Amino acid sequence: SANGLVAVITVDGAVVREVNLDRVTGEETYELSNGIIIATEEHQIWFEESNCKDKICVSSGKLSKAGDVAACVPNKTVIHIEGSDSVDIITY
Repeated sequence: SANGLVAVITVDGAVVREVNLDRVTGEETYELSNGIIIATEEHQIWFEESNCKDKICVSSGKLSKAGDVAACVPNKTVIHIEGSDSVDIITY
């Protein structure tokens, strides 16, 4: 992405928010209509709180690199990071 790292948040397959992680300067939270709270801080995003039973999404940690993905399956909510980042792998 020309805009750096962008976190795309989807609920039931529909994009509900895009967050340019390069522009986040302090901690911010977003409450989604399904009750999930997503938090961001400098170049990171994560599931802060969820009303699901097991809270695996909350335990998935902070996402900070292009290609990182976390999901709350019961709430059909996914966070994935798009954009250019450091090299992940090189093969010869």
